[in-house]
Formats: sequence, C-alpha cells, structure tokens
Amino acid sequence: MPTSKLSNTLWWTLYLLLIALRFYGAIYSLPGYIHPDEFFQGGQELFFGQQFDSLSPTDHVYFVKNVPWEFEPSNAVRSIVPPMFMTLLPLRMYACMKDLLVVSTSTEQCNQPSQQNPVYSFLWSESLNQLSGREVLVIPRMFICILSLIILDGSMWLLAFCGQHKKKMCVPPSEVIMLASSWPCLVFGIRPFTNTLEAMCLAALLVVINLDICNSQKRNRRSSVCIGIMCSVGIFVRFTFAFFAFPLVLVWIWHKWNSSFTARHFIYNMTWLASAFLATSAMFIWVDTKYYSWKDHNEQSDGAMDHGNALGYITPLNALLYNSETSNLAAHGLHPRVTHFLLNMPMLFGPLAIVLYISTCKNVLSAGDRNKNSQPVSIVDINCRWAILSGLFVLSCAPHQEARFLLPCIVPVILVSTKDIIGTPRGPKFIVRVGFWTVFNIALYTFFGWLHQGGLVETMLHISNTSSNHIYYKTYTPPSFLARVETYSYVQTVRMTQDYDASINGDGNNSYHNDEIQNQCSAPSTKQYKNRVLDLQGNEPRVLLNVLQSNLPCTNSIGEDNLMPVYLVTPYSIANSLSNETDPVGFAWQEYNFTNVYISPHVHVSTEDWPNWNGSAITFLNHLQLVVYEVTCMKAIA
Repeated sequence: MPTSKLSNTLWWTLYLLLIALRFYGAIYSLPGYIHPDEFFQGGQELFFGQQFDSLSPTDHVYFVKNVPWEFEPSNAVRSIVPPMFMTLLPLRMYACMKDLLVVSTSTEQCNQPSQQNPVYSFLWSESLNQLSGREVLVIPRMFICILSLIILDGSMWLLAFCGQHKKKMCVPPSEVIMLASSWPCLVFGIRPFTNTLEAMCLAALLVVINLDICNSQKRNRRSSVCIGIMCSVGIFVRFTFAFFAFPLVLVWIWHKWNSSFTARHFIYNMTWLASAFLATSAMFIWVDTKYYSWKDHNEQSDGAMDHGNALGYITPLNALLYNSETSNLAAHGLHPRVTHFLLNMPMLFGPLAIVLYISTCKNVLSAGDRNKNSQPVSIVDINCRWAILSGLFVLSCAPHQEARFLLPCIVPVILVSTKDIIGTPRGPKFIVRVGFWTVFNIALYTFFGWLHQGGLVETMLHISNTSSNHIYYKTYTPPSFLARVETYSYVQTVRMTQDYDASINGDGNNSYHNDEIQNQCSAPSTKQYKNRVLDLQGNEPRVLLNVLQSNLPCTNSIGEDNLMPVYLVTPYSIANSLSNETDPVGFAWQEYNFTNVYISPHVHVSTEDWPNWNGSAITFLNHLQLVVYEVTCMKAIA
C-alpha cells in the first residue's frame, strides 16, 4: 500500500465515494428485485403486508396470507427476532422521529387492523400505520446500510491490521476498498436479507476470535461471553451460520487449551462461553415461543394460549430438519452439488474466488515442504480459510443452492485473496487486475441492483393510489406492503397456483369470490383505496384467461361500471406472445382489450422471458419493460 500523502488522499477519496454509492443505493432504493425473501423473510411483508382473518373456507384455497410459510406455527423455521431487528426496530425509530419533527394535521387515530402480537407490541405504535410503502421499503435498507458500514467495514479494518501493531490506520487498507467496491456489498449490503445479517455475525465473530488470539490472554471473560452470544445470535439468524463458525470456535478452543497454564483457566473460559450461548439461546426460544404460541392461538381460537411447547419452537433445529429432507427442498428448486463451487462463488466474488481456489491448493500441496525459514501463515488467514471451506463444503451437500447462501464468505474471501489480486500497486499487471475487478463488479451491480425484475417495485408503488384488481403475470411475487400510501390503503394478495383449474366448478362458475373486506379505518371525508393483487406466477395463459373471466365477466347481465377495474401487469415480451402484436398502445386477446396505461421507468429484465430478437438491438432493449395494461371487454357477449 502506498504511503505518500497523495496516495492516501486518493484512497480516502475512493473509499468515501464508494460509501456514498452505498448510501445512494439505500436512499434511492435500487429497483432490482433479487429474491422475494428480502421482503417476505426480512419482515416488511410480515409486519406491513395486508392480512385477512375472516375469509371463507373457499377463499382460503386461493388467498395466500402475507405471512411467509416459514413464520407459520406449523413450520416455525425462522426466528421472529431478526425481522423485528431489521425492519420493525428502524421503522419504529423513524416513526418516533417523524412524530417529533412533523406536526400531524389529523385529529383522529386509526385503529389497528387486528390485535398486535404481544412479542413486538412494545415496538408498535399507531404512527406505523401511517407509513407509506416507500417508507417501509427505504428505512430498513438505510438501517442495514449503516450496519454494514459499521460491522462489515469495521471488521475488515480491524482484521486487516490484526497482529500488525506497528502499522497505523492512516489510510484505508486494500481489503476495505475491495469490500466497499464489491457488488455483494453494494447490493446485498443495503437490503434486509437474513443472509446479510448472517454475514455481519460471522465478520464480528472473526474479529473477536482473532483479536483474542492475537492478544494471547489466557483468561478473558469478555471474549468468551462475546463469542457465546454471537454464536447463538448467528445460529438463530440462519442455522447455516454454524457451518461457517464451527471451525473458528474449534481454533479458539484449541488456542485456549494450549495457552492455559492450568485446566482451571481453560474451564473458566469454556464455562463463560457456554453460559453466554445458552442464555442468549434461551432468550431467542422464549421470544419465538411467545410469538408462535400467540399466533397459533389467534388462528385457532379454540382454547387458552399454550406457552409450554418451547421445544417445538426451536427455530434453528426446525430449519435444519426441514432442509435435511430432499423432498422439502424440491419445492424450492434442486441444483447440482457443484453449483456453489463452480457457479455461485465466482458469481459473488469473481476473480477473488478463483484466486482463493488456487492459493488453497498451493497451500495444501506445499504443507509438507515448509521449513523454518518459510514465512508463517497468519492466524487470520487460517481462520478465514477454514470458515470458507467448512461452510462451502457443508452447504454443497444440500441440493438446493442459491448464491446468497454464501454471502457470509464475503469478509473472509476478501481477506484471503486481496493481496494476490492487488499485488504491487503499480505496473501493467496491477492495472489489468484492478480493471477486471472493476468491470466484473459494475456488470453484476448493474444487473442485480438495477435491471433484474427492475420494474416490479415501481409498479407496486404506482398502484397504491388506485382501487382495482391488479393481476401480476410472469413476474416475481409482488409484495403487498409496497401499495401502502397511508392508513386508508388496502391490498388483498392472491397467489394463483397450477391447481387453479380445479377451482372451476362443474357448472363453469369460478369458486373464487370477491368478498368485501371490512375497512380498517372509517373516515368519510377521506378517499379509501382497495387493491386486490393477484399473483399468477408462471402459469399458463389459460389460467390467466380464467382469472380475467372471474374478475371481469364480459356479459350483458353485469356492467363493467359495477366491477372494480382490472389491470394486467406483465413484461412486454409476455404481452407480445399473447397477441403476436407489437403495438405499444395495447393489444386484443380473446374477448378483452388491453390498453397500455403505465410503463415502469426502470428496465425490467426477466431471465425467464426475454423479448424476441428481431435483429435490432434498440428494439430489443426497448422491450425490456414491465407494462400495466387496463383490461376492458371487447364487446358484450350475450
């Protein structure tokens, strides 16, 4: 690392610009939609999605509650604490500040739609009902962005200088610059994924363990307690944390055993470690048991609340048991066992993953040839490699493999591989390596941060001031909380499955009913919106036609004016495939006219449904759109 004043200024300028880019992505809210788990496991849909408790048994076949399946009492594979921390806590703080700074003109308080769960009732307030969908989207992202700066960047600073007492922290180390410029940090690091929180837990654990080993204190109660707490928190965030943390804890225990002069010192450290782990785990289990017991009682309403089933609500154990069954994972998609190794690691970390593989092989092959004059391997390097290899190996044993599962590797991978990538910061090799790293991250940042399903979020925000049926077809699941404007906004979310045709009765009448939902708040002088969002996912066109005929029957007996307006939200390529027309104004299909009323301002790339190539790149790019079509009857059918 260069040490001149000019070089220091350049490094600081680059680092601050990268931090600004991260905050810009959080505040502006990057439109890219990576995966539904951001909204459905992060807490936004769980706490702010519209829920309905009084549906008929027939409706329950088609209505999907906005509570993710992981948080249903019958499954209980996710702890309620992480979404409370990532979403509810920052929104509560924001609402309090908003109440202090903004004088409300409303003289009425709106009742909450349903009894609040006592677990998070202390974080809830009436002001949270006033938050718009954009606020619920942006505030948790800003909170996670701040956490990533403190924990991920802070951990990298400390680990980069661990054991180098003579080196001053006067300039950002190259590892910090690599972290701040990596696309996982710029995209995942600002979103309330549990994977992001898991990465933070592993980074913090690396700091505590490595600093404790470097300090070589035989009795350090504070480190033992911190390690126990962080291991417990990480496991309850995601059970896969144990696979990354296990070798780190083993190395720490081995170090304590070797550095302790007596067994009493060793037992002293292990006792504090175990006590902190068990106490923290007991708190998680207590909170989860209270939440799931209340929810189970609230859904069944057949007796007193049961708080005695704590063993049934140990969420990491439930998640482990669920993911150990291949039949369960098949519902989420099965992948080859080498997907993590050959595809996901290079996709997340690019050249760093390749360098990691090569350097690890070299270390293994040269392990027996080391002599006394060989440069010793740092404890930080050893711990990082063990954490990566352990997590990668165990996660590769499962047939369901998504790239974000390896996000905890971000800090250890950068620590291990940065020196080999950067090398000497001068010369043509340095320029080529840095150029390749820059191009790789710009490409992935643009795709996942801006383009992938990039129109969906904006269309959900657009429909929040309408009262209509919106049919989402061939898109990711639309999160209903985005359609919030104020207390007087409602969204009813329906997911139509491949079994939809079974819902058509023998007489041809659809068994799906458009029941009225009780208004959440009465205010005669305020316009009230009711939105019904239907998620058709990737069903066949005949299912789309059935849904249209259910919500907009083109008959003389029912006038269109007496029905809620119907809108179809779908990629342009899908609309084009339905009609084989290229008119940007709209198209006709079956007995319906589809009129283009809104185009998302952001590019919408759906990897499953690319536009047809007609030889023109400009036309192809212009068709990467998510379009909202107003659906009307072509003519009345007798």
